Amino acid sequence: MHVYLATDGSPTAAEAERLLAKFPFAEPPRVTLATVCPVPDLHAISSDVTMPVTELVDQCRSEATKLLSQKATRCQEWAGSVETLLLAGHPADELLQSIESVHPDVVVVGSRGLGAVRRMLLGSVSERIVKHAPCSVLVAHAPKHGLQFDSFLFADDGSKAALAGIDRFAPLLKGRRCWIELLSVVEQISVYGMDLAMEADGGLQQTLAENLARLKEHAAKFDRDRAMIETSVRTATDVADAVLHMAEEKHTDLIVVGSRGKSVWERFLLGSVSLGVLHHMPCSVWIERVK
Repeated sequence: MHVYLATDGSPTAAEAERLLAKFPFAEPPRVTLATVCPVPDLHAISSDVTMPVTELVDQCRSEATKLLSQKATRCQEWAGSVETLLLAGHPADELLQSIESVHPDVVVVGSRGLGAVRRMLLGSVSERIVKHAPCSVLVAHAPKHGLQFDSFLFADDGSKAALAGIDRFAPLLKGRRCWIELLSVVEQISVYGMDLAMEADGGLQQTLAENLARLKEHAAKFDRDRAMIETSVRTATDVADAVLHMAEEKHTDLIVVGSRGKSVWERFLLGSVSLGVLHHMPCSVWIERVK
């Protein structure tokens, strides 16, 4: 697997690095480690720039280079190979352009804590990467019970991306002792006392039965000898909230959800459920994106 790790030296970026060291890779991954200096090297135009400005830029680039070197050394403990990239310019724009050219399997970013706020919110750079990266994205956030990958929640909405996420992780978790929850949430509204399922053709009960049957098919893909596997179908007026509630109830280490693409010019934007999960996540979230 080719992992693109975006770092800025922050505590959340360091947390992403520590989480990757425990991730259930099938084999040591290839890692591209990238950071962004806000300004480019100015020596080529030094005659037009004052010495104090040039010195400040040199200091910024020196610190960024040192950061990459230190992190690359740590990543080599668990990675198969590590390549470093020092980018210059607007962080989100430069990272997205780099991701487009490098073609990784997954981009890893950290989440940002907001003081006493109970849950986690994405920073602006992480959110832009999550919305616009052309590949899967792992948003790293250690749950309260510590850095580990023992409990997985797969939120299945019947989409190709959700199925791709299950197919990706089933072989990775083979032979591993872990807890796996397969969850389907049917969005429900109440009209004149009648419960109706959104996007359902055969009525609520039939939709619930069909979704449960689909989850049981997915469950057969995992290693039943080593993993404890559960399937659950729920109804909710807020699908993202139902996923988050399950994650907290089961002390989940990683939530796996699919992205939902829109029009060509809005390519790879997330659906409301995926974004809702990210904005209030109690643990790391993997967004599976079908290329």
